Amino acid sequence: MFCNECGKEIKENAVICIHCGISTIAAKEKSQPRKKTSSATKILITLLLVPVLIIVFGVIAATTIPQYFQYVERGYASDAKIQIKTILEEAKIYYSSQGECPTDVETMIEYGYSNISSSTLSKWDFEIDIEKYEGYFYGSIVAISSSGMNGGEGKMVCFDIETGKFSGYGQQEECY
Repeated sequence: MFCNECGKEIKENAVICIHCGISTIAAKEKSQPRKKTSSATKILITLLLVPVLIIVFGVIAATTIPQYFQYVERGYASDAKIQIKTILEEAKIYYSSQGECPTDVETMIEYGYSNISSSTLSKWDFEIDIEKYEGYFYGSIVAISSSGMNGGEGKMVCFDIETGKFSGYGQQEECY
């Protein structure tokens, strides 16, 4: 065998050339031809890989899309929840002034006890069912989405005044 660098004769199993010090292992690897991957093997790999990728993307989509919709629902419902809490506080002021609980948002707006924005009213209708008994307020306030709400019409967000809990659209529990 001869060294690829200096051309001098070296032993067949030599790791480096004793004359110039260059490694002979890299030269042996370079001189051996690489095996080419056949077209059939490439096609087989592709046929196996494509369904696996489709399954992986399908699983990712199946888990993330519902989570996204829940996130959007909670976002739409938060607008109603904030307004419901505001309506409750405004209803308490209405009661202290008028001596009775309000029965609808329109009356509260008419008498100047509520300042609900027109954009909120274009998305949500509010139902008030409040009573005061022995110094405490009881009942519920319900927001029902109208056609102006992007999340769809007829979605309900309910607030139970006694428990202080929300249910319905965008919540874990349905309206009770």
